[in-house]
Amino acid sequence: MTHLLILFFATFSAAFMATVPPGLLNMNAAKTSVEKGKWNGVVFSLGVSSTIIVQAYISVLISKFLYNNPDRYFAEGRLGGVRFLYPVFLFQGAE
Repeated sequence: MTHLLILFFATFSAAFMATVPPGLLNMNAAKTSVEKGKWNGVVFSLGVSSTIIVQAYISVLISKFLYNNPDRYFAEGRLGGVRFLYPVFLFQGAE
């Protein structure tokens, strides 16, 4: 259980640090706060934070699953390559 907590906080910290610099979410929060009031900006920011928490938790579950099943790790890697290359060939002649 401690491994899961450490992994969650490490993932959450990385996700949080990715949203700290000025970016689309922070600019939208500032814009919402200016246009619709401070409370709506806070609610928007809480929504963004809760989404980050859910994404971090899902990331922890996936990484725990892949850690416990190394054979699936390599299969997912190959499948990820196919998922990446499929749109390349699909949209190659789209011009």
